[in-house]
Amino acid sequence: MGTPDGLRRGQAGVPAAADGVAVVDSSRLAHDAELNKRFLRHKSVVQLLNSPARATPECRAIATLCQEYGYGAWAVGGAYEIAYEHAIHQKEFRVHPDTEPEVRAVVEIAANDLFEQRIRRIEDRLAVRFDPGFIERVKQVDATVFFGQLPLSIPDGAPLLDELAWEQALEPAVGQLASQPGLEGPRE
Repeated sequence: MGTPDGLRRGQAGVPAAADGVAVVDSSRLAHDAELNKRFLRHKSVVQLLNSPARATPECRAIATLCQEYGYGAWAVGGAYEIAYEHAIHQKEFRVHPDTEPEVRAVVEIAANDLFEQRIRRIEDRLAVRFDPGFIERVKQVDATVFFGQLPLSIPDGAPLLDELAWEQALEPAVGQLASQPGLEGPRE
């Protein structure tokens, strides 16, 4: 049975999932902004759980920053993408140090504009505006391992993981989350 918040619920407002977790109901996504936000953040958590970068010190550093600034595990992937792209940008300028200063300045302005647009798209996807200090600290992380792709689809009935506890997001027990619908894919 659907509810105004778009989550499937059983009697007395209890979520339909046996473990008490709200679940995906795709029939409500287009009409429920809050559910859509939770769904997109859920996809970011699934991306984190399947990320080849999840166990790296850089990903751990970003997770620590997310915790420090009050963001959930859903923010790690977006923040990591920012760090990764910043690291690539910085490497490009180190690789071509002989570029003339005038050319370098023009390229830097254009690259910074594109980078800022990328940050806004990530923020829009996650329905958040990151603190500028957070962005500056994320850019200091030298992320070098590709984080992975967002899942293309999540089946109806999959538990929403947008509010997954940090312990589960970073240190899940073997098989603990992999058996849930929508979490198929490469694991560490």
